Amino acid sequence: MTQTQRAASRTSHRKHSYRRGMQFACPHCDADLVVRSSERVSATYRRALLECTNEDCGWRGTLDASIVDTRTPSECPREAVQLPLSPRAARTLTRAMEAHTADSQRAHASD
Repeated sequence: MTQTQRAASRTSHRKHSYRRGMQFACPHCDADLVVRSSERVSATYRRALLECTNEDCGWRGTLDASIVDTRTPSECPREAVQLPLSPRAARTLTRAMEAHTADSQRAHASD
């Protein structure tokens, strides 16, 4: 396999969709990896055993996956789950609060 073919393969293997879930490529041969087992460690952390689909490679390894922030707050949040807002969500919220404050001040000034 040429360098160009490997690069194209890497790119196509790393795409994901909502139907198929996330896909990962083998760090050694760029073939697809499959999840052999996974364990929910907490509400925001999961550990999985991955295996390369290329029989000539045979690589196996561990994936640690963490949910790190909130982009859109839940309508049914768990009190025990405390995730920070993503930087973008925090900026959007700050702008909305500033606009609301400005609107309120204008309304009070006209009274």
